Amino acid sequence: MQRSSNNLSIDFKLSYPRIIVFTGLSQWKHLFSKNDVNSKQKFTYGKQSIRPNDWPDWLDKSTIFVCTSTSGAAALSNDIRIKPYQELKYLLDLIPWPFDINNEDYINNNKSIDSNLL
Repeated sequence: MQRSSNNLSIDFKLSYPRIIVFTGLSQWKHLFSKNDVNSKQKFTYGKQSIRPNDWPDWLDKSTIFVCTSTSGAAALSNDIRIKPYQELKYLLDLIPWPFDINNEDYINNNKSIDSNLL
């Protein structure tokens, strides 16, 4: 029996989430084991450049983005709380719609977020 996915004209290597968002640093930090060399990094909000050791290969091209917690209990100023969401909006605006799966990488070609554009 032939797999139905073999009949599709989509290259599944291009089918990956362009942005993966975590709300809160602790959710992102918990993915790193104590033995992970990257677990000693200082984590910040925004676009992430490191990955846990056991990060799935098929997600390597995904942009990882960490926003502040949505909990009002987190002791943050409004400016600090809102800034990552403004940066995320900027990244989302880089992705044209409708999305062209064959035009590979809108986000990762933009290595840094220009805060002047926010």
